[in-house]
Amino acid sequence: MPATDWREVTFSRSRLRPHDGLDPTVKRLKEQCRSLSVKKSVEAYKTAKNLLEEANERKRANAVKLKTEELSRQESERQQLVDAFKLRLERFNAEWEHRKDETDKKIAQKVRDFEDKAEAQTANLEMSLAKTPMPPVKYSSLVRDDRTIEHKNAAAGCFELAMRYNKSLAAQMKLEEENHIKLWNARLEKKRQDLQTRLEGERQNIIDACDRMRYAFEFQHKVAIERLHQNHKNLSMDQGHSLALEFIQKQEVRKTLTTKGLKQKSYASRPKTSSTFIGRNMMEGYGRGSRDVPSVCKMEFDIPDTPRFPYAQHTGPRPRTSA
Repeated sequence: MPATDWREVTFSRSRLRPHDGLDPTVKRLKEQCRSLSVKKSVEAYKTAKNLLEEANERKRANAVKLKTEELSRQESERQQLVDAFKLRLERFNAEWEHRKDETDKKIAQKVRDFEDKAEAQTANLEMSLAKTPMPPVKYSSLVRDDRTIEHKNAAAGCFELAMRYNKSLAAQMKLEEENHIKLWNARLEKKRQDLQTRLEGERQNIIDACDRMRYAFEFQHKVAIERLHQNHKNLSMDQGHSLALEFIQKQEVRKTLTTKGLKQKSYASRPKTSSTFIGRNMMEGYGRGSRDVPSVCKMEFDIPDTPRFPYAQHTGPRPRTSA
């Protein structure tokens, strides 16, 4: 059983393949050439020449084959990286659309809470004003003096003057009662106006807070888009650099693939961390590629997948579970 996953053997690691990445027929042909070279005959030399040419041709063909395989792998990695970027962008847009909906819900809830608060305070004020009795009228000194003069004239028998003062007193009292009612209503209206002024100021503060939430969301979205595009650019450059290095780095050598105790030259973490496999790793990270397993719930019961976004996960320190 081979000890190496062939997906992880690249051009610079080609010697980790069976037969050290070489064509075994080339070795046999060269051995025949050496055996024919000692026979000292023209026919043997001609045969050895043909065998050597065939060996060199097979060696060149094998080198071309390895390079073609590597170029095909690199093209596949580039395409997988492009597809991974598309999936990542789709998830990014879905995540930020979800965040936008959550922000809109928070803003709408904030506005509804304030409107309920304003309605409750208005109803409480109206109930309090309805229960508050209007104080009695406090007449002016003019009413007091006219009433005294009326009583004195009536006691002195001057009923004509008493009637005139009585009519004047009734008109004055009616006027002062009307002014008292107007003043009382003005006080009530002032309380209502003060409440509306205070609520209007709080409403403006709520509107400003909602606008700040929208502006903060737009700024965060803009920064996240810029970081995503820059990250895509950096990953593409890293991939291009690592793919170019595959043709520059020395090929690794290992005699066999199954000898026990022989340490591999390629590190175990390389297929998971090297940028030369970034396209495949990103696609597998999104559940595609070799890990593309269909959802049983979606196939059998048509249950949509629940969106999972990184920001919604717990980001605090890990709990201590050790004793």
